[in-house]
Amino acid sequence: MNKFSDGMKLGLYAAAILVPFVGVWFVVIASSVLFYSWRKSPLTYHDAQAVNRHGWIAWIVGVVVWGAIAFVAFDGMPRMVIIR
Repeated sequence: MNKFSDGMKLGLYAAAILVPFVGVWFVVIASSVLFYSWRKSPLTYHDAQAVNRHGWIAWIVGVVVWGAIAFVAFDGMPRMVIIR
């Protein structure tokens, strides 16, 4: 029995990338809840590991994507203002 489908995997990555800043935290919480509820059964233990792994990978991808967008939007690193 495979509970973790390709649609769920796509949903995790889409939420992390398409929903700015909030989506990454939703993905981590949702994947952790699914992990802790599925890990008890021997039939769904591997699905629990997969959803948790992909949840954290989606979190990393979302942080990198939105971090890069924020970096470009704010014109790179903030510059020091020297007041004389």
